[in-house]
Amino acid sequence: MNWKPSREAALERLNAFLPSAGRNYATRRNYDYGDFNKNHVSGLSPWIRCGLISEEEVLTAILDTHSASAAEKFIMEVCWRGYFKGWLEHRPQVWKDYQHQSDRLLKEFNSDRRYLSAINGHTGIRCFDEWVHELIETAYLHNHARMWFASIWIFTLKLPWQLGAKFFMHHLLDGDPAANTLSWRWVAGLHTRGKNYLANADNISKFTDGRFDRVVGLAAQAAALNEEQVYEKSPISFVTEVTANPNILIITEECCHAQMIVNTDNTQMVFGLLDTSGGVTKRVQEFRNQAVGENSRHIADTIGVPHRSGSIQDLLSFLPELSITEVLSVAAPLGQTRDVLRRLDNKLRAQNMRLRLQHRPYDRLVWPHASAGFFKLKKKIPTILRQLDLNADA
Repeated sequence: MNWKPSREAALERLNAFLPSAGRNYATRRNYDYGDFNKNHVSGLSPWIRCGLISEEEVLTAILDTHSASAAEKFIMEVCWRGYFKGWLEHRPQVWKDYQHQSDRLLKEFNSDRRYLSAINGHTGIRCFDEWVHELIETAYLHNHARMWFASIWIFTLKLPWQLGAKFFMHHLLDGDPAANTLSWRWVAGLHTRGKNYLANADNISKFTDGRFDRVVGLAAQAAALNEEQVYEKSPISFVTEVTANPNILIITEECCHAQMIVNTDNTQMVFGLLDTSGGVTKRVQEFRNQAVGENSRHIADTIGVPHRSGSIQDLLSFLPELSITEVLSVAAPLGQTRDVLRRLDNKLRAQNMRLRLQHRPYDRLVWPHASAGFFKLKKKIPTILRQLDLNADA
């Protein structure tokens, strides 16, 4: 699969997948045949991750093609993404702790032989080693393979889940802070406390169509991990800061198609804010930077204003030249992009400027129902679809 960092490529892939999004997806989605073109999955996640195409757009296209009952499994898959984001918003300390723990553990395990064997695909567990190489070479793994991988990492290789999550975030083109962190916690038995996911040879053989037959060496039994920390939920604060003042529209790697969310009537310039903090491979960084740069340029051309791209420092360097006191952006969910916007806000305030944020309407509808288990959100899916003016009928 060749992921191009453009909205056109995202829409092309969505249209190609639409015929398979119903019953075919429901029955074949868990099979990983190795060749992406033979897998019955959408492959849309890298584009959704960067906001080149939105969940709402995907759901609209799906329900224009299939009934809600026929596409139920795919609809739920889309909603899982929003669930993870909302759950993390209710418990921001989970993200902060993961960041601190993964950085500390990386230093601790930097020369650990088990860890080095795992990240280089030299464990001797053939399926795991091949998934390591596939991840490094393609920047992608089938969702079922991600679950098996995480389970083997945690329960067979007995490595910290935080390091596995960090390894994924380093390589995955669709690496999403909430979905990645909480999926690893789910496999470990921390998200749903006491309920872990244990990979077994028969399951791997069946759902890889025998590609990995007779896998040996996997942990046959393993208890869920536990932690002393109890993460209490807190309310989510949504913002919709509309401005009538001249502003610069900031495009981030979380929402490259921001003009669908904010009013650009008073926008004087579009600026593509590039995250230069690192932590990902060159391939992943280039995909996201190109997505931000090219789409921010397209938005600027569409609304007829100048365009620039760069870092926070690049933005601050020319702001004094402009008679603009407000900067506008789509609010980012918990993760690296929100951290970048927070740093930008602090810099702007020091210069008597304001960063005004707007949450996506989709997030405002989904996140409040993600405070507990997924079932709570699942019950609300028909209501959410109707609120989005989508056909929720069976």
